[in-house]
Amino acid sequence: MNQKIFPLWLYLILPLILPLTRGSQRARLQERRGYTRLILSRREQLQREERLYAAEAATFRQILSRRLAGLGYMWAARYRYDTGAQEGSRRKKKKTQRVRFERCFTSPDVIWFKIKVRRKKIFGTDNALPHGVKVLDLIAEETLQELSYACERVVTASYDNARYGVWYLVHRLEGVSVIPQRVSFREMLDHYPQNITEIPWVLGMGAHKRVKSLSLAKNPHLLMAGPTGTGKSNALASFLLGLMYYSTPEQIKFCLIDLKEGVEFDIYKDSPHLQRPIVDKPEGAIEALREMGSEIDRRMALLRSTRAKDISEYNRARPDDRLPILLTVIDEYAQLVLPVDKKLRDEVNKLVVRISALGRAAGIQIVVCSQYPTKEVIDPQIKINLNLKIVFRTQNGIQSMVVINDARAAALPDVKGRALYSLGPDVFECQIAHVSSEDIDFVLRVARGRAAGLTRLDGAKIEIDQQGVLRMIAEGYEGWIKTEELIKVLKGYGLERSQVLEFLEQLDDSAIESYFVVKERGGVKVSLVKEKQVSEADQVDSFVREKTTDGGDTVGMLMYAAYQEFALREQLSVLSAERFADLMSERFERDGETGKWKGVAIKNGNTDSSHLHG
Repeated sequence: MNQKIFPLWLYLILPLILPLTRGSQRARLQERRGYTRLILSRREQLQREERLYAAEAATFRQILSRRLAGLGYMWAARYRYDTGAQEGSRRKKKKTQRVRFERCFTSPDVIWFKIKVRRKKIFGTDNALPHGVKVLDLIAEETLQELSYACERVVTASYDNARYGVWYLVHRLEGVSVIPQRVSFREMLDHYPQNITEIPWVLGMGAHKRVKSLSLAKNPHLLMAGPTGTGKSNALASFLLGLMYYSTPEQIKFCLIDLKEGVEFDIYKDSPHLQRPIVDKPEGAIEALREMGSEIDRRMALLRSTRAKDISEYNRARPDDRLPILLTVIDEYAQLVLPVDKKLRDEVNKLVVRISALGRAAGIQIVVCSQYPTKEVIDPQIKINLNLKIVFRTQNGIQSMVVINDARAAALPDVKGRALYSLGPDVFECQIAHVSSEDIDFVLRVARGRAAGLTRLDGAKIEIDQQGVLRMIAEGYEGWIKTEELIKVLKGYGLERSQVLEFLEQLDDSAIESYFVVKERGGVKVSLVKEKQVSEADQVDSFVREKTTDGGDTVGMLMYAAYQEFALREQLSVLSAERFADLMSERFERDGETGKWKGVAIKNGNTDSSHLHG
């Protein structure tokens, strides 16, 4: 039998080898255990991240849902199913539809939300979006912008038309600094401060919908530059209209210099805030700047006479002789300095420098606008004195540097109204409020109404000035005006029909100083009382007491002519004959007399008083 014999020498060497192998096995085991701990730690970390992602996704889901529901009528469509239900039938509850999400995927960079567009039914599918909402509405740029503001993250959309796949992508690592592409001027009106001495200008909105506003009292002079089509003219209109809305001509006046043949400022030709007619020629502009220089000298003399440091102190010291702020606006400054000869150019620059250097204390401020922000157009000394600067998208960084010492204006997005403004070393980006033709017409009507004393401001709301309207009716319409005509007239001053009707309903004779108001069918009759305000009943009582004292017969022997003389002598409104007779009858019935009072002529000849007979 052949058997393989194990070598004996192995028995001798094995005790020496085994300890070595045990060490290596132990090392491998420890290494394997270390790998296991790492895997478990990584797994726990991933689980924690997944939980955080899930919590973050739930938060963003809630934010998106709420924001979509709050965007307007089409996001949360509320309606009843019982539209045609008869009276007495059971009404179903109001149902609110919302945009819903059916899936969510998370990653370190993006959170995906799938919008539920279709829902399965027994036979096919049905639309799952709210009533009236389309997919294009969900992925519109305005919608994504609103969602970005709400989430404070950049939100984009992905749309697969074939599979009805609409996804919202919330970019976790990209914080939103999006600035709105359009801001309404009417919306900005509510943010103006009520203290007009600050000369406020609400520019528009910056990132996160933060309203950006400036005070020209603190920064009195403005330099505005930007090529054609960037929104410079719109910004200038927003600036002027805001001041027209919140101020009266007694507070601020404009000197408008339009060197584009008058096309920019022609809409303001009827504004009550104009200090002089609009200037559209370089020669007239130079003359207007000279007048401003002379006005500075005159006002500085007035300040010295009252020992006032500035116009605010002077107006407080002289409330009966207040000085308005004079704002000079030059549109297209290049047309003023480039075509003229060097001597006139130097004079213009010196005048602008002087106004910008000395005008603040005297209440004279200047705004310089130019399409060509170059060193040849904007003098360095002017740039220094005009401490508030606004620049729109420029063609290159050099033009931006000329205005704000910063080249970022060349990198602004191609959005009309997007601008950079600087206050000293700080530079901010914002979207200037957009002004429509309706806004211009509305503000001009309001300005005319405030200048005429017919309206006043209650916060940002236009209200009727009761005394002013009554004065207009008494003096301008001979005391009588139809309701519809009054509505038409006041509409031309920025008032709505409902405001006029409410004004007529609230008219109270006893509360109106110096006026008698009689509401008649189809209109209102107003009589002006110069000195006294006496009720009709008291007026008749005074007349009766006077005639009784004089020995007259108060029962049936008073004449309407005698009453007219009494009313005119006492500076009271003259009542109509019918109203006079009614009041006399009421007085005698109150005193216990029977029957209706009948007026008869007994004095002063044959005065016909038959129309007074009861």
